[in-house]
Amino acid sequence: SMSGKKVVFQELDISAQLRLIIATERLTVTELAAAAGVSKSAMEKYLAGPSSPRATSVASLCANLGLSIEWLLFGYSDNDRVRVRNQVLFAIDELMRDLKQAGPLKDSFDKLDVGGKEFATFALTVASDIAEVVAEKVWESRKRSMREAAEGYSEAALDGIPFRGKE
Repeated sequence: SMSGKKVVFQELDISAQLRLIIATERLTVTELAAAAGVSKSAMEKYLAGPSSPRATSVASLCANLGLSIEWLLFGYSDNDRVRVRNQVLFAIDELMRDLKQAGPLKDSFDKLDVGGKEFATFALTVASDIAEVVAEKVWESRKRSMREAAEGYSEAALDGIPFRGKE
């Protein structure tokens, strides 16, 4: 159950993000409107801000311009990619140490023949356990970010604007 005060948005001000897209992607208001699947006058309303763009407009913009939805709506980057990478890095580092240091994992590992059925089962079991731990850590970290964003906290350092850029 949710406790504490609920976060409710009446309007969203995405005007700053939209102006940034226009500047960095060198788009006209008409082109931006087309990417969002809305009329030019609707886009001008969003640019004037605050407004309530439809979910379909937000989804279209993000899909067409390779944007992070979290960035467009809240002005912060949902850095799952960085988060996942860091957690995996720690998990692999820990696994390497466990396989090298004396203990039950090393003992089991040393007894197995690479390529054998037992090795495959062992590898899959260990990988599965680690994947669960990493997934849980990423999920907790993501929920924390969403709460902080809702409370008005913004990330201090983004690795640039989360644009995929034009390939």
